[in-house]
Amino acid sequence: MSAPVAVVLAALDIPPRALAGYWESLSHDERARAARFLRETDRARFVAAHGMLRAVLGRAAAYAPAALEFARNAFGKPYLVHDGKPHPLRFNLSHGGGLLLIAFGLGREVGVDVERPRALAPDGMDALMTAAFAPVEQSALRALPPRDRARAAYRLWVRREALAKAQGTGLARPSSKPQHGGWTVRDLPLGPGVFAALAAEGEGIEVHIAREGRDGG
Repeated sequence: MSAPVAVVLAALDIPPRALAGYWESLSHDERARAARFLRETDRARFVAAHGMLRAVLGRAAAYAPAALEFARNAFGKPYLVHDGKPHPLRFNLSHGGGLLLIAFGLGREVGVDVERPRALAPDGMDALMTAAFAPVEQSALRALPPRDRARAAYRLWVRREALAKAQGTGLARPSSKPQHGGWTVRDLPLGPGVFAALAAEGEGIEVHIAREGRDGG
C-alpha cells in the first residue's frame, strides 16, 4: 500500500503566548520576512503559519523545529534539506481566511490550497472563469445554474492550485485539457464556506486530516 499523506488544519489567529513560542523557532530570514509586513495581523499570521509548519514537520521528521533547514526549487517551492540534500519528507502549505493547511508525505510531492471567500456572489464569475480556466472547464461551469456556479468554480480553482503547487511549477495556468494522470487530486471536507483540495504524487493515495491545537500543540 502507498504511504499516506497527512493534512493538518489550524487557525492562524492564536494566543500571544503560542505566537511567541513559534517566533523563537523561526530562522533569521523568516523573522526578517515577518518584519516586512505593515499590518500586525498579517505579521502575526505569517509567524503562526511558519512556526506551525516547523512544529508539524519537526514532529514528522523527528527534528527540533528551529533546526529545520529549507531551500527552494527554481519555481520557488520550498523543500526540506538535511546534510545538504533534499529530505524525503515533502510538504506544502496554504492559508486563507485565517486558516492554515499543511500537507506532507514521505517520498512524494504534495500540494494543498485553501480558500475561504467572504461571499459566493455569482456576479463577476465570468471574468474569473475566462482568466483562470481552460475552455472545457468554462463550458462545464457555465452549464450550471448561477447559484451553483461560484461554488463549483472555487472547488475547481483549489484543485488546480493544489496540483500546480504539488508539481512545483508555480501558479496554475489554464490548459486546453487539464492533466491529472499520475496524481491524486482530492477535495478536503473542512466545513461550510471553506474550499480546499490536496494533490499528491501517485494515484489512490490515502489522506489523513488532523487539527493543530490553538496552544501550539
